[in-house]
Amino acid sequence: MRVHLRRNRRLHESNVSGSSSEMLFANKVMFGVRVLSRNGRDANRHLYAFYLPWDNSIIVYEYRQLGNKGSALPFVKRGVYLNLKGAKIGQVYTLWDIVVGRTLYFRTDKQESLPASLKEKPVIALRVTSVEEEAQHNLLFAGNFLFLFLYKYYGGILLFL
Repeated sequence: MRVHLRRNRRLHESNVSGSSSEMLFANKVMFGVRVLSRNGRDANRHLYAFYLPWDNSIIVYEYRQLGNKGSALPFVKRGVYLNLKGAKIGQVYTLWDIVVGRTLYFRTDKQESLPASLKEKPVIALRVTSVEEEAQHNLLFAGNFLFLFLYKYYGGILLFL
């Protein structure tokens, strides 16, 4: 006699692991950003960004809720971007640049998915509003336990000895 077990084939209950894309996105830092704009519609967009440390690339998605469905649409395409303003002008954005309150600048000329109101300007400014701190600390201080201990002990104040 054969017993047939019912398999649940719904995606959220599946246990797929070991895929290459899953492993790639395991070491990423997610952070929230908002557009610095006088246009209220642009300023209120729900934007989420990912920093991918293996190639220093950043990608920004806009989250939209339509009824019961949510979708993430590309806002700033994945790429390696340079600091356009400030003391580090011309240098690639790194994980040290992803800090709450910091403003990241992106050129708009090659961003096809931006709304027309933002494409008018040569540069858009995105302010970092939240950071996935545990993932960021794991990447910044991997293998350096003494530095991580001092960082946490002194409440996030970086010490350069």
